[in-house]
Amino acid sequence: MSFDTERLMEFWPALIGVFRNRLPNHAHAVWEDLASDTLERAIRNQHRYEDRGNGPYSWLCVMASNIAIDYLRRRKNPLELSEHLYVCDRATLDAGSDDHLTRLVVTEALERLDDGSRRLLVGYYHEGRKLGELLPGMRTNHGGTSKRLARAGYRLRLVLEGAA
Repeated sequence: MSFDTERLMEFWPALIGVFRNRLPNHAHAVWEDLASDTLERAIRNQHRYEDRGNGPYSWLCVMASNIAIDYLRRRKNPLELSEHLYVCDRATLDAGSDDHLTRLVVTEALERLDDGSRRLLVGYYHEGRKLGELLPGMRTNHGGTSKRLARAGYRLRLVLEGAA
């Protein structure tokens, strides 16, 4: 089945409602961004839609719920590094900023990790990529990548605490 943009836009209020219920403490702009992501994903995956007589409403709501869960997983940051973890050039760090030292420490800690761990941490926490998007470079399955991410986070924590 093929969807046109106008037909999918009819479900916009319902998608906003899904995100309002799933993410009540987030801004309306976040709900709109995620609703847009849902519509984009629906257009990309329309070949997977099976019409069972009730239209795409249920399919879109399930997709929106999954996107909300993915969003929360990306935002969940047990290392508490989301605002500090980014690939940076030391010369571009603003020495006058409040978190200059934190960024420098995290950058130095990341440099002490192996390349695979660094790519996983930066891809997942900084770039907000999903584990499935990181799989091609990891040569493992989803569970293996999840374990490698947890181990990389543990190693980074050890380096930050000065134990490694």
